Amino acid sequence: LQEKRPIYETFSVEGKKEIFVNEVVIHSGSVTKMLELELSIQNQVIYNLRADGLIVSSSTGSTAYSYSGGGPIISPKLDAFLVNICP
Repeated sequence: LQEKRPIYETFSVEGKKEIFVNEVVIHSGSVTKMLELELSIQNQVIYNLRADGLIVSSSTGSTAYSYSGGGPIISPKLDAFLVNICP
């Protein structure tokens, strides 16, 4: 039995496009540097934060980086995204 999984796209302010199935990780590239982040969906601001990083995971990717960052495991049958803030 073969399952179909959706493919997602994300865009940065600089216009960089990423395609993902599991998750997308946003970080500074440095252990000692905090980021100021704005999470928005369809031009609607959801959240502003300062953090080491952010993980946006699909239900398919909830068992990867998101779980290791303290996030829950969610069923791949659920049409949802999971956002982990990395303090």
